[in-house]
Amino acid sequence: MSVTLDNSLKTFEEKVSPKIDNMVTVIKTISNKISEISSCSENTSKSLSECLQGSILNSATTCFNSIKTYADKINSSIETVPNSAITIANDLLGRIKVLNELIEQINEKEEKLNNMGGLKSIPDDDQDHTADINHNNEYNKLKDEKEELEKDYYKKEEEAKSILNSMKELDIEVEEPKEENPDAGTDFAGISLDELKNLTPGSYTEHEFTGSNGKTVKYWIYVPENIDTTKGLPVTMYMCGGGERGNRVNDNSLPLYIKNGTVKPQGIVITLRAETNDDYTDKAYLTASKELCDNVVTTFEADTNRISLSGHSNGGRGVIAMAARYPDYFSTVVPVCGYSDRVATAVDSGTTEEVINNLKTTHFVGLGGSADQSSCTSMNNLVRLLASGGNASLEVCRGYSHTTIYHKYYEPVTIDGVEYSSLLDYLFTYRKS
Repeated sequence: MSVTLDNSLKTFEEKVSPKIDNMVTVIKTISNKISEISSCSENTSKSLSECLQGSILNSATTCFNSIKTYADKINSSIETVPNSAITIANDLLGRIKVLNELIEQINEKEEKLNNMGGLKSIPDDDQDHTADINHNNEYNKLKDEKEELEKDYYKKEEEAKSILNSMKELDIEVEEPKEENPDAGTDFAGISLDELKNLTPGSYTEHEFTGSNGKTVKYWIYVPENIDTTKGLPVTMYMCGGGERGNRVNDNSLPLYIKNGTVKPQGIVITLRAETNDDYTDKAYLTASKELCDNVVTTFEADTNRISLSGHSNGGRGVIAMAARYPDYFSTVVPVCGYSDRVATAVDSGTTEEVINNLKTTHFVGLGGSADQSSCTSMNNLVRLLASGGNASLEVCRGYSHTTIYHKYYEPVTIDGVEYSSLLDYLFTYRKS
């Protein structure tokens, strides 16, 4: 599977890289002009002292000294704030360049592996199989080299994304652009839940729901093709990663596979659209989302013993938060490459102890990739805390990374020793005991 640059980093590179040199030039020009103003004010003040005296001189001197003081303050701010941002941006662009170089190396080795056609079977007989053995040795060496490069890549990718997330001012423009109107075809008109029954079978459309607390949640819903004739369908809720906030909700993972027809779910899928990363750990947002799910289940007369929850990356963090806020509600919860930090904000006490105690009452499956150590470590630490009195496990898929693990939504996956045709199949079939 080819490696590609994360969308948020790619967007940053495309928007900032062509402008960075111009920004440096403009900032330097502004700084020089302000320095000139400061110098002119000082010189004018000195000149006036030679031809004026008394109160007029004092007033004029005070005025020009003030101009110089403010000019110096502005210049100082330019040196500390914009130049600091430029330095960080240049650092990030340098890291992205390294990531692109790693991508080329990884994909080059992937191509070589594909051309080699995989491992050769070596029969146990007396014939000379030296060529086949050499082929296999070379193949395994290439594979190990590729895996090491991938580990290095995803470690550096997380570091780069962390820097990007810390650039709050730039993040507003580059990472999360605001739009006056939704995308063409978007309908956030507040369709009533009764009207959902009139949606076209097999459709995937977007709407909004306002909870009893006044919080509005935007969401997409997939209505399966057999909705007209079947009651008791399963329902799963999906929470997107940080790179899929806002109108990028369908850019990756399960929502993308539904929208482009890669998967045709045999149940109802609710995709929760987050506007910020903090939505998924916010009590008001989670409460409204749970009410939305309740109403969808009632509207479609769905199976209350097969209401599941999953999400990727920051969405995985949201899965943990939602399950902690509503223990016993879901048949199973699956954070995919999720993180367990900052989830205490979801429970009323705001304590980790309540989070742990609540999670022990639900069926919890962490799903991660062997090439994504950071999230696997986070989920494994949580699973250990749930080991006493809980029903939790961690499934690590060898060879998968943070940005490929969501292929498991349509690829075979083994959970609790049982093989399922896909993660979506597991979410729909696992029943609350």
